[in-house]
Amino acid sequence: MSGQSKKLPRRIANTSLGENQVHIWKLRVSNSDKDTEELYKNVLSQDEKERADRLRFPGDRVNFVLSRGHLRGLLSKYLNLPAADIEFKYNSYGKPYLNIETYPQNIQFNISHSNDIALYALALASEVGVDVEYIREVIRAGKIIERFFSNEERAFYQRQPAENKMESFFKLWCRREAYAKARGYGLNLPKGDIQISLVPGEGGYKNHTKDSDGAGASLHDVPVDAGYVAALAVCGNNPEILYGELNEPGQ
Repeated sequence: MSGQSKKLPRRIANTSLGENQVHIWKLRVSNSDKDTEELYKNVLSQDEKERADRLRFPGDRVNFVLSRGHLRGLLSKYLNLPAADIEFKYNSYGKPYLNIETYPQNIQFNISHSNDIALYALALASEVGVDVEYIREVIRAGKIIERFFSNEERAFYQRQPAENKMESFFKLWCRREAYAKARGYGLNLPKGDIQISLVPGEGGYKNHTKDSDGAGASLHDVPVDAGYVAALAVCGNNPEILYGELNEPGQ
């Protein structure tokens, strides 16, 4: 189901973020020209090495090292610092971030990886969340929808023809996870006083919250390879979204 890469609109010209821009970088992990062991030994932090060592399957270890190594490589270009010197902090849900006191550029970022695709989202000041999912069979997808998703999402899922059910499931999942990551909630969206709409719409669409800070996020489809779906959430209005591919020569 890997298919061919889709042509990406609005290309990234350089690693300089505009005030209202989001840069989305796509990595096809199997095409990476980075040396896995070199990244592991000389670029990853000690806690990243320990996390890699805990992965049971060699392929998972390689994918983690490459995706984290490329993240550090990207940030090193935006920050103009050696990749190995970048220090991450983590919120209570495990989302990495850069301490603004150490990195006053205030670059916000997020990463997602599924099967052979990794996506990286970067912005100035605005929190971002990104999710990519390889479309695959989920035996209990309907049960998951019934238990964890909203009435609006359940109705959307049930309206889909059988052949579109799995893609629709992952579209909903991507939006939910991207939004949760942008808002710093991990995988568990709070309920009650926060009301959001995560049903796919035409192009980008806005989610409104009723929590005390009045914050929300705009949600956007992200073009990826056939057999995948992806979404971006940005805590800000009408961002300009630019795209690039890390497998291209010169990147």
